[in-house]
Amino acid sequence: MTKSCTQPFLKIFDTDINEIISFARWHVFRSDRPESEWKGILSRGWDEGTNVEAANEFYYAIHKKREKVMGGKAQLCMQDRGHLFDNFR
Repeated sequence: MTKSCTQPFLKIFDTDINEIISFARWHVFRSDRPESEWKGILSRGWDEGTNVEAANEFYYAIHKKREKVMGGKAQLCMQDRGHLFDNFR
């Protein structure tokens, strides 16, 4: 993964058990961006065995909705999140 200044990570650390129990990656755009930075869909690489047609259709629909609603406006958007369920209470 490429490190990006717009994608900070947040981790939740449980001090009772001294372990990370959750995490999230955000996109933070502090100011509006020109259309050239956000318009259009980047190609994606899918894992072997993925139904590429269905995955692309799903991804395209989400991307088009995000373009319509947010465009290049300043925003905060959660990209990924996860919980380490063995430690989650």
